[in-house]
Amino acid sequence: MIHNELTRRYRYDQETHLCIISPTIYDTDIIFEQEVWYPLETALEFWLSQIRKGRIATPPKVPHKNYVYERFDPWEFIPYNDTMLEENIDAFNRLVESIEARMPPTASTTEVAEAVHGLVDSSVLQATELPQRFAYEFVRRTRRPRFQMIAPGLEVLTDSALFDQVGCDCAECI
Repeated sequence: MIHNELTRRYRYDQETHLCIISPTIYDTDIIFEQEVWYPLETALEFWLSQIRKGRIATPPKVPHKNYVYERFDPWEFIPYNDTMLEENIDAFNRLVESIEARMPPTASTTEVAEAVHGLVDSSVLQATELPQRFAYEFVRRTRRPRFQMIAPGLEVLTDSALFDQVGCDCAECI
C-alpha cells in the first residue's frame, strides 16, 4: 500500500535528482501531465513546511475510527488548523488595509471609521447553518472592507451573496 501511494504521488529521476510532486492523489493526473520537475530538495522542503505548519500530522491511529481527513498511514492531511486560519485572516486584513490606503478620500472617509469585523452580519452568518470551520470563521473574523469591488467581476462577499453561495432558500435568510 505504501509503495502504491508513493508511486501515485511522486516521480523521481535518479539521474537528474529531479521529481514531480503531487500534494494529494486527487491532483496527480493533472500534475503528471504538466511534468513540472523540481529539485529533490525543493520537494523535501515542501513536505517539511507542511509538517511545520500542521498541515500534515501523524496522530495515533484509532481502530474503527471514520477518519474525516485524508489518511495515508502514518500521515494524515489536515485541511486547516488555527495557525493557517490566523495567517489567512491576517493576509486578507492586510490586503483590505492596503487597498483602502490607496483609495481616494471621500466625504464619508474623512472621519476615521472604526473597523467592522465580519464580512456579513453575524445573524446572517448564523442563519446559513454553515459548519463552524474555516469558511465560517474566516467570514466571521475578517475585516469588512469599505469597498465592494476588488477587481472586475470580483466582489466582496455580501449578505445576499452568502446565501447564494451556500444555497440557503429560507425566507428569513433573504
